[in-house]
Amino acid sequence: MTRGLFAAGGGASRIAQQLPQKVALQLLLSGEPISAGTAESWGLVNKVAPSGTHVEVAMNLARGIAGNALLAVQASKRLVYENVNQSVWNDESWVNIDATVAEIFDSKDAGEGARAFVEKRQPVWQAR
Repeated sequence: MTRGLFAAGGGASRIAQQLPQKVALQLLLSGEPISAGTAESWGLVNKVAPSGTHVEVAMNLARGIAGNALLAVQASKRLVYENVNQSVWNDESWVNIDATVAEIFDSKDAGEGARAFVEKRQPVWQAR
């Protein structure tokens, strides 16, 4: 805006999907920068790390995700991205969800997760 450009590459559309219209328009039309805290309060970023700790915070998040069952992580991501533009659940969404539930519940990892919980130990994931 302030340099004769705009949030190209889908940026304007993505902001409009993530924020209330009035807030998105203010951000896009004013060209004013926002603070990390504001971005966090608006839900544009997941977490603001204290100065100098961003790599440690990101790595802790990555390790936490990597420690989860790969098949379940993949299924969750797939369902989020497949349904990102669905404003109302439709039959196709439910078919995808039901198929994913069956796939995950039938996996060896699901059984391992339940056994590990009962046995009070950390699960050993096999991505199967």
